[in-house]
Amino acid sequence: MLYIVKVKKNQPKLQEVIRVQTEEKTAIQVKVEEDRSKGRKVQRLVEVFAPPEDLDSSWKGVESVIRVTRSGERGGLCSFRTSLTLS
Repeated sequence: MLYIVKVKKNQPKLQEVIRVQTEEKTAIQVKVEEDRSKGRKVQRLVEVFAPPEDLDSSWKGVESVIRVTRSGERGGLCSFRTSLTLS
């Protein structure tokens, strides 16, 4: 079964394990997307990592960690956001 679960701020232990994984390990897949529409420029950096070895056993079946970093500009204002997802 395939599932995708967004890691939220109310999961600080899970976030920390994944943060360490994505900062210390090399992504196994990387894709950059650029989009221009509705007066804005958006760039998405999508990185796929192997799951952390010390991931809590309640997350069994996780095959990858996905980090999406979005940056953009609209009306002269810049934005930046990172999302973490388990799959």
